[in-house]
Amino acid sequence: MPDPRRGAMLRRSRAADTSRPGHASETAVRERTTRAVSSNASRFERLWRRHVASPPSPEGATVYAELRVLLAAPYRRYHTLEHIHDCLRRLDEVAHLLDDPDAVELALWFHDAIYDMDSGTNEQRSAELFERLAKGADPAFCRRVRGLIMATRHQGGERNHDRRFIVDIDLAGFGAPWKEFMRNGALLRQESPGKTDAR
Repeated sequence: MPDPRRGAMLRRSRAADTSRPGHASETAVRERTTRAVSSNASRFERLWRRHVASPPSPEGATVYAELRVLLAAPYRRYHTLEHIHDCLRRLDEVAHLLDDPDAVELALWFHDAIYDMDSGTNEQRSAELFERLAKGADPAFCRRVRGLIMATRHQGGERNHDRRFIVDIDLAGFGAPWKEFMRNGALLRQESPGKTDAR
């Protein structure tokens, strides 16, 4: 006669089994995302410590937490932490070509910190946020970062070497393979549904 306890144990074992395809893939994605966030948090904190004294500035962990909140605003679809991570991956590919890779990296972290849909002052306010938080940094370094953030207005005519690179890094998602390009375009549409291809 079959043991009913054995059937119950088998059902519990299956329920807890993370090796099933659907469950395993969901778990793996969550774990990769968690590791990426943790890794980038550490990366930001190291960068902040290299250039910004705390005090008078907040510690890197505090600044990173503020950036995460800003980039996670519910109306954002493209200008999110994922976009920043994508920019950092592209930065790592060309860092050896830059004059000041740390300044470019900090500018990338902050360039979309303030993002009000269809506002013409996002980069200006993002640069001001950086300056307010980075009072413990060297003034010349702050000016470089500010100039790099402002370059992401994409008004053209950039002559500075690193500013040209940050413009390309920021827009590289729209020179990506077709599937990624279409995905990025769809996310931008969700952020600004009132815009057309003509403007």
